[in-house]
Amino acid sequence: MATENSIPEVIQSTEIKEEPVVSRKKEIAKQVWDYLYSQWFFFALAILIIIARWWPQFAKDNGLIKGQYSLGYLMPAIIFFKSGSDIPFSDIKTNMIKWRQHVISQTFSFLISSSIAYGFCLAIIKSNNKNIDKWTLAGIIVSMCCPTTIASNIVMSKKSNANFSLTICSTVLGNSLGAFISPAVVQLFMKGEFDFANPANNSSGVTGVYRRVMKQLGCCLFVPFFIGQMVRIWYLSEIQWFWKTFRLTKLGSVCLLMIMFNSFSTAFAQHAFTSVSHINIIFLCFFNVGLYLFLSLLTYFLVRPYIVLLILKMNAKEIAIFKRQRSFEVEEIKEGDEYKNANFIQKFKLANNGLTVKHFIANFWFDKKDTVSLLLCTAAKTAALGVAIMTSEYGADKDKIGQLLVPLVLYQSEQVIVANFQTTFFKKWINLGEGDEEYAARYIEEREEKRQAENEKKSLTSDSTNQDPK
Repeated sequence: MATENSIPEVIQSTEIKEEPVVSRKKEIAKQVWDYLYSQWFFFALAILIIIARWWPQFAKDNGLIKGQYSLGYLMPAIIFFKSGSDIPFSDIKTNMIKWRQHVISQTFSFLISSSIAYGFCLAIIKSNNKNIDKWTLAGIIVSMCCPTTIASNIVMSKKSNANFSLTICSTVLGNSLGAFISPAVVQLFMKGEFDFANPANNSSGVTGVYRRVMKQLGCCLFVPFFIGQMVRIWYLSEIQWFWKTFRLTKLGSVCLLMIMFNSFSTAFAQHAFTSVSHINIIFLCFFNVGLYLFLSLLTYFLVRPYIVLLILKMNAKEIAIFKRQRSFEVEEIKEGDEYKNANFIQKFKLANNGLTVKHFIANFWFDKKDTVSLLLCTAAKTAALGVAIMTSEYGADKDKIGQLLVPLVLYQSEQVIVANFQTTFFKKWINLGEGDEEYAARYIEEREEKRQAENEKKSLTSDSTNQDPK
């Protein structure tokens, strides 16, 4: 009987041991699947690059589906329509007047990044390295003269939980100015050692650049964003239900993939990657990533300079509270009757009443959300305007267009890949303490509530002591 009873006990014990092993395997499989699913963007990009390599006629400019319109115009239009339906117009107005952020963003995008790239390329060409093609180096400089990209900045900014409205304002302003500034900056650097690539030598004119860029900004940016804002005003609940019901949270990433598909298809159709050697391709892959990370790091030290902490003798949270408190004071002034009835000059004086040197210096320390937004905008470059500049200014030298396009196309893809990895760290950094602005607002509100509670207690105790005993 003892042996008969022991048999089920042994079987039962083995079953108990097997259950944790099976559950552990399922847990590992689930973790692997979740990781692979989280990297869907890169798998999809790899598949699209393969399709672009073997069938470039499908999605290239003037190809089977007219890629410059069906992908180059429609996809950014969808992104901006969704952005317009998500963002209140008050946020756009607030971020449009942040002149410090815009000055840093546009100066860095057009002048600083291009100057740094010019310095690196000049050092390479001076070293007389025959393995690196000089037209490839010229393509790097032209790429860095372009404004920031639109679609990827908006997608990555939203994924990072950054200042989405500031990103839109910065990209719109940059691309509007880029049509006029970028060709001039290209002319500025294409002298001396790079005079061979000066578009003035064989330019077909830049009129086509302005026409194409203005048309693209109107069709892809202003009109869709305006329609999105109108839909938000009239059908807010319906449009929110639509985005939520059909789970279109990844719509921006899909549109970004289609834009890159168009860029790669056009580059492969123009034999851009076969016009340069493998050594140049490998060099560009590492150089682009290093340059992007270097520009991002430089931007960080520019928008959150340590010297501001030393001058003000505050930490980041104290500066945020200091700035937030000042903004509350300005809001109270603007709500008063004196401000509402004043003229423009009087309003300016009232709004700046009590402003000190400390307030002015503190404004050059940007909060986390603005910082991430600028990090994404300053280092990124648009392929749309870059291709327009290259094809318009170097149209007479079609043999060299492919070599000029390679740095731009590779930089566009690599900046998206690097930024996609960065968004995870950016989001964690912003959410750590809920960001500077949120922390400061919550801190001031809690402090005001405590003051009100203490004042109420004091008034109650004073009333009770002043009461005559019956």
